[in-house]
This record gives sequence, C-alpha cells and structure tokens, in this order.
Amino acid sequence: MNELADMIDDTSSCVTHRVNRLVTAGFVHKQPDPVDLRARRVVLTRAGRRLLERTAPEHVARVRRWIIDPLGCPDLVELARITGLLNQHLRTIAPPAD
Repeated sequence: MNELADMIDDTSSCVTHRVNRLVTAGFVHKQPDPVDLRARRVVLTRAGRRLLERTAPEHVARVRRWIIDPLGCPDLVELARITGLLNQHLRTIAPPAD
C-alpha cells in the first residue's frame, strides 16, 4: 500500500480506503507479499480484470481524442521531450521505491 501511495503521490490511509472500496466491490483482493510478509499486495480479481478490459479502450480513446489527435508530429516529439524532462525531475525529487 505504501508503494502504491508513493506512486500516485497520496497518503497510504487514502489509498487503503480506496483499495478497501475496490475489495468490497469485488474488483481486487489483498494478499500477503511473498517477500515481505508485513506488506500486502493488491491483485485484480476476474471481475476487476473484466472491468479494466471493458473500460480501458474507452479511456485510451478519450486520451487520444483530447491529447494526441490535436497534435501534429512535431508537437508529439516536443510533448515526449517535455514529459521526459518532467519524468526525470520527478524521479530526482521522489525516487521510485525498490
């Protein structure tokens, strides 16, 4: 949960609350981490996988329509350059958890 909270820049208590709602809805379940038995892993259930497979194409289509389609090739190159810089910067201020 802490690693997930770090990835999305949120508190672990907020992530735990959100994950618990997904557990209640039957989309994920928690299981012990095989390496660190104090930690818990969040795993998609079959219902969660079906929901993801059903909703992901629409999400990708919206992102494409809102962000990718309006840009020309030079703009996309520039967007990739800028997002790369931002990614580098974010890794220096908050390195990924190992």
